[in-house]
Amino acid sequence: MMETGDISCLRTQQNFGAPNKKIWRHNPLHYNGKSDADGRPIYDQPEMKGVWNGLMEPHVFSRFENIQIDLDLHFPVWISGAYEVNDHVNIGVKTVNQGNLMKRTHLLKDLATILSRSPSLKSLELTISVEVFAPPSSIQQFKSTICNSVADAFIESDVLYPLELLTNVEKFDLKVIENAASTIHCLDDMYRKLGPKTAKVVEELKRAIERKI
Repeated sequence: MMETGDISCLRTQQNFGAPNKKIWRHNPLHYNGKSDADGRPIYDQPEMKGVWNGLMEPHVFSRFENIQIDLDLHFPVWISGAYEVNDHVNIGVKTVNQGNLMKRTHLLKDLATILSRSPSLKSLELTISVEVFAPPSSIQQFKSTICNSVADAFIESDVLYPLELLTNVEKFDLKVIENAASTIHCLDDMYRKLGPKTAKVVEELKRAIERKI
């Protein structure tokens, strides 16, 4: 399983996730999947330094055929427009500089680069969990709804586009963890049923990835 921090540690600046230490021996962004005449993998940079130097070599990771990725995303968020609570909750969600933030992040681009080095992936599962920090405190009771709305906005943006360029994935799945999953005791209830628009985006992404095999 890969976590957000396993990817964000590869650059000095990332928009999402605290970087994990001691994961990679060489930076997988600098591995092109090729070997020299003696069969040794070619890296165009030396080993990672200090607390970032770990055990996993990218050429070893590229041999894995079943990969699960847990993206734990933390967003600052502002609530835009009016919200009302009757028989339903209607909240307009706008993340701070949402469009620019999603376009600037290298997280999914870097993930796609790493995965593209594998000759073949039998399965790729992407699980997304969203946490927001949403003032004012008066709307904290609606935090789950807000988190779900931000997750939908993330999926529906172009930020997942780099995964469409993968040509080595046989089976792809994307799931969103219900924000209230910590109170859910049944594993089957852990994942949220996506709305029609978001589900369509996920289905199109799945087809774009799998059709290349």
